[in-house]
Amino acid sequence: MDLDADVVVVGAGVAGLTTAYSLLQKNPSLIVTVLEATDKIGGRVLSTPLLVQNKTFRSFDLGGQWISSQQTPLLDLLQELEIQTEQRSDVGKIVVNAEGRLYRRNRRNPWGFCSSAAKLEMAAFAAKIEKLCLRKSLEKEVASRKMQDFIEEHLSHDINKIIVRSLILMHCGVDARNLTVGFYIFFCTSTHGIANQLDLDGLHELRIRNGAQDICNKIATLLRDTITLHVNTKVLQIKTNKYNVEIDSSRGTFRSRNVVVAVAPPAISTINFLPHLPAPKIRALRSVVCGTLWKFVVSYQYPFWWKEGFSGDIYILDGEGPPKCPIICCFNNIVQNNAALSGYFTPNRIQEQMGFLQELAQYLGAPTLQPLQLAARKWTASPMCCFNSHEDVEHISSSMKRVFWAGAETSMEWYGTICGAVISGYRAATEVLYDMHPALLTVSDMGTLTPNSTLIRKRMRFYDNIYRKMLNPHYQVSTLFGVVLLLLVWRKFNINTRLRNILLK
Repeated sequence: MDLDADVVVVGAGVAGLTTAYSLLQKNPSLIVTVLEATDKIGGRVLSTPLLVQNKTFRSFDLGGQWISSQQTPLLDLLQELEIQTEQRSDVGKIVVNAEGRLYRRNRRNPWGFCSSAAKLEMAAFAAKIEKLCLRKSLEKEVASRKMQDFIEEHLSHDINKIIVRSLILMHCGVDARNLTVGFYIFFCTSTHGIANQLDLDGLHELRIRNGAQDICNKIATLLRDTITLHVNTKVLQIKTNKYNVEIDSSRGTFRSRNVVVAVAPPAISTINFLPHLPAPKIRALRSVVCGTLWKFVVSYQYPFWWKEGFSGDIYILDGEGPPKCPIICCFNNIVQNNAALSGYFTPNRIQEQMGFLQELAQYLGAPTLQPLQLAARKWTASPMCCFNSHEDVEHISSSMKRVFWAGAETSMEWYGTICGAVISGYRAATEVLYDMHPALLTVSDMGTLTPNSTLIRKRMRFYDNIYRKMLNPHYQVSTLFGVVLLLLVWRKFNINTRLRNILLK
């Protein structure tokens, strides 16, 4: 029976298109077909044009967008694709709403409003998390606990409890009551330490100038003559046999030697697999917890918040349960001097447009109510999907006969991020080539087949700037001792000076 392709990739997001790109870089003779269920490429990265100053339009991200300078694989790909990034602006103060109390803070020290005792407790909690990250495995009783209970046990200051719960909601998209300790420890390890969450620029450091969807657009353009891309093609069933794979879709049946499934975990559950998926993979899919958040982008004629001394960043720390305020966080999203704000709000707090803007106006002032354009998008797996443990991630990412897996939730490093999607695409392409043409692979390529969590742990950054040092209780004690010593020296010098002046008189 004739084959339609050597490899069929299901999903035209960052992971799927990176897989196709990597496959064809290693073996340009491969016939690759990409199937996308929606009418666009990009998956959970979505860039939309909004009206900006001078009646022009710029692309802003309604999906995933943030990049860290630590994410070398993604930065290397962007350089290869000639895609430019921009540093976040650090002009102005951020606004922190801690249960109704407003604080204006320098973003380099956002938690400065906390008491010294609270800071020391947070430092101890961060050290506890980092210590757990260094373990090869956790006790079952610890790993299966919910983060809410873990927070209650190890934190006594209410402000610290609120901060950690809010960071979990902002980065994982789910409530701490629905997240296990085992998965959170894995997430912290995967993203190089909890310090990257406590440092507000840790995971939200850079963005792509023309929008994150530019990654997919550039790859699709480069491969336009070498791949077959079908949009509006929903995959219904994947059936493997000894010789090939049959992919039944809304557009018909495609036959190939191998298939790469590069979709979010909820979408995997909508596909029928024959033979059935292994039991561990099914259990992992059933345990998945996905957040449901709305992301908004609002454009303005100019960044009016700068005149008031604000950066445009707002963080809502709102205690237990669903936030009383619809906004979870808001970011200054200025791109090439074009003013915009973006952020997340909860689906159960959706308000009419003016009501939503009035919420922002409470923090940034009346000009907030005069936008040029507003866009919002509901995401049911945003910012990512969470499992019970890292073992579930291993089960999801493990290949089967002729079936391979990619996606941000299958990456052991930088899990749930754009970089994680890129890493998973490289790994899936390597696995396919190892099955088809192993002679094409280098020693470096083979290293992506079995990601070494020990190396990931070694790459974790522990308090390597001033803010992270300030979280270290030993640093705080030594700093306090140094200040006291300086005061004593100054006092002695001042007394001696006064005596000298008296004697000279």
